[in-house]
Amino acid sequence: MALIVETSVVYGRQILRGIARYLKAHAGWSVFLDERELHMPPPDWLSQSVYETPWAGSRMHPWEEERNRIAQWVKSLTRPVGIMACNDVRGQHVLDACGHLGAHVPDEVAVVGVDNAETFCELCNPPLSSVVPNAEGIGFEAARLLDRLMDGSPRPRGAC
Repeated sequence: MALIVETSVVYGRQILRGIARYLKAHAGWSVFLDERELHMPPPDWLSQSVYETPWAGSRMHPWEEERNRIAQWVKSLTRPVGIMACNDVRGQHVLDACGHLGAHVPDEVAVVGVDNAETFCELCNPPLSSVVPNAEGIGFEAARLLDRLMDGSPRPRGAC
């Protein structure tokens, strides 16, 4: 079993802090760290089942095309609907697509981002609501779950 954590960004390093806190409080594990660049593929030994968003930062296709894809997806959803974006940047993309589509935010489409980059959220129109994930807590809980699974405990209901 393995915990895979992308560590090139602060969020991933906060998850590692949670894992380290768990390891200090419980029996130690053998830990292997493999530094990889952000856009490198997963290691060969990891079986893959990955959903990839078409958004790839500066390498993505033209913004108008991306906005239209997001708008078509939003249009296909039954309203009212709530959308939780993977981060605040993607939340802004969804807000822009809603504006292009003519969907009323938040009455028809409520959008929540992740990271709570306050200045960025205020620049959005309408301002983006956002949450701050407890990355260290996520790391601690991931380590606890992995430890239980390695000890042979059954997988908790709803766990991946």
